Amino acid sequence: MVVFTCDRCNESLKKPKVQYHGCRQTTFTCVDCFVTFTWENFNVHNKCITEQQRYGGANFVAKDNKGEQKQMKWAEQVGAAAEFATGMTKKRLEKMSGQDNVPRKRKPFINFAQNNFGIKEFEAEKLWDELQEALAKLEDKNKVAEEEISKVEETDIGKVNHESGQTEVTATKETKKEKKRKQREAEEAYVQDETVPEVTAIKKKKKKQKEDEEGN
Repeated sequence: MVVFTCDRCNESLKKPKVQYHGCRQTTFTCVDCFVTFTWENFNVHNKCITEQQRYGGANFVAKDNKGEQKQMKWAEQVGAAAEFATGMTKKRLEKMSGQDNVPRKRKPFINFAQNNFGIKEFEAEKLWDELQEALAKLEDKNKVAEEEISKVEETDIGKVNHESGQTEVTATKETKKEKKRKQREAEEAYVQDETVPEVTAIKKKKKKQKEDEEGN
């Protein structure tokens, strides 16, 4: 939870209480990081460093906070759901998305909405119901997007497989040609090897006949 100090009266204020603070012409300083904020931008300061981070030195390693991660994801969902809302509901959900303490369950959410927006219980209940409707629409939109991505991936895989098959066919054809070429060369070499001795024998025979004729 982010805590501020009013720079006018020095009162410590948890973030949800800042908007109800009585000092209007003032600024607010975060008690953890000492950064000063105005009425216009204090709401964007959702998370700050801890004392362990501040004094832990260069070797400090922050541990994962599962509860904090769930809360951040919920705040993101609330902000995304605002896309499917209208009027005051849309504005309130957009404002909630910038807060890190929005309850995820119905009853605490209703109490939070009443305190945060100064609305009656039935209005807070309506806000919860409209949030659930918006979240359902958001889920449907995400499913459609996932299906589209899946189709694209399947198409890409099919294309790769087709191209791979074409490559294999081409490689097979080239291999057959190479085998035929080697076989032809081997046959030619064999014919040459078989022919050479016959030619040599004929030459020797003619030479002997010539020598015999000269001797006679």
